[in-house]
Amino acid sequence: YGVMREQRLFLVNRGMLFIAARAGVAASVIALFSPGCATMDAAGLRPSTDLVRPSHNQPLPEIAGPEAGFRSAMGAMNAGDPEQAALYARGVIERFPDSPWSRRSLFLLGKTFIARNMTREAEETLVRVAAEYPDYADYALFSLAEHLKARQRLSDAAELWQRLVTHYPSSLLVPRSLVLRGQALADGGAFQEATAAFEQLLREYPRSDTAPDAAFGLGNARVGIGDLAGAGRAFLLVKIQYPSQERDQTADRALANLTQRGIEAPRMTADEFVERGRNLFRTSQYDGAYEAFMAALNRDPGHARK
Repeated sequence: YGVMREQRLFLVNRGMLFIAARAGVAASVIALFSPGCATMDAAGLRPSTDLVRPSHNQPLPEIAGPEAGFRSAMGAMNAGDPEQAALYARGVIERFPDSPWSRRSLFLLGKTFIARNMTREAEETLVRVAAEYPDYADYALFSLAEHLKARQRLSDAAELWQRLVTHYPSSLLVPRSLVLRGQALADGGAFQEATAAFEQLLREYPRSDTAPDAAFGLGNARVGIGDLAGAGRAFLLVKIQYPSQERDQTADRALANLTQRGIEAPRMTADEFVERGRNLFRTSQYDGAYEAFMAALNRDPGHARK
């Protein structure tokens, strides 16, 4: 679990979170929900230091050193025992506060609170992570936002993802944050804001893995605000830019639903068939690419790219 300052890969739980990001700006951008979580001074966020305390007065386990303690905490977390993981993490934080392993243990401690649905403690701890260790701030925001969304605190989660996008623009978590922000806003009925989040993703990260989800989300959000014609264009965009058998079928169903509501489904132009063909060819879907290029010629036999 070595850490490079500029970019690193960090495993916090089996199958849960593989994320990489770049160091960002000061953590004074974080102002979370409970007034008791932190106080502000001229230098920025100063969180409470009374966060690392054994639950139920359980004694902290003996550890040979900070790295050994962190690895024991990770082992307990991966074994499905977040309470024991928290004890090991606290042991590292209390006994080796100046060790780099203390930072990782504090972040892991926040994850143990999330695993146990201890939302207040998770908020407090992850705020402290962001304030004291800016290199982990985007991790902390993302993890806490996911937890709050799962707890149906949709607007709070959306706000955290927006802060990540705004203040950590080089983070590799930005594309996922935009999509998840859009989904949280749409789930909460804020379709106009959701539309903006999905549009930003498609504009700035059109080749990200999350772009197809953003295109579908954009269509659904436009339905929510009553822009059915715009929704049709978004669903057609899926077939042009992100074609696959499964996505095509989903987009066709969405377009058929619009037709049932009296909206004429948009048709691809010759140029759009060409673009679809290129994207199919790029993803090794050669039969589909051939069909798309032939459709372009049928639509416009004299096409400039004939």
